[in-house]
Amino acid sequence: MIKDYNTYAFEQERDWDEDIRTAAKKANENAFKMLRTLFNDIPAFSSKNAGQAWLTDLYNSNNKKAIETLMESCEQKLKPFIAEDNSEYREASTLAQLRAKLDPLVCSSSLYDKPAYWPLVQQVRFVILQVWHEI
Repeated sequence: MIKDYNTYAFEQERDWDEDIRTAAKKANENAFKMLRTLFNDIPAFSSKNAGQAWLTDLYNSNNKKAIETLMESCEQKLKPFIAEDNSEYREASTLAQLRAKLDPLVCSSSLYDKPAYWPLVQQVRFVILQVWHEI
């Protein structure tokens, strides 16, 4: 996500055609939304301006400790959802109750009131699909 953000924010090429520029901009915007959604419990992502400033500082300093902090945050966020068999059973009496349990894991929202886990789930799905296609 950080690479997608950085490509458009800091590494644009003058000779990019409009399609490349548009794709890079969209990837940048999606990456930033995912980072804010996932890490809104961290002061660096408490607001749009704070997140952009933090990412600018990270790009300019290449601070590996900051990346480690984000990785540790991901690990902590995932721990409650991982059973020994790498699955979790969710049950509900109604569709609305089931959606309330599943949506934070698989759906995006524009609310930044608490961390959502869909960016991590999306990455796991992507990796699984890549491995599956290689087999």
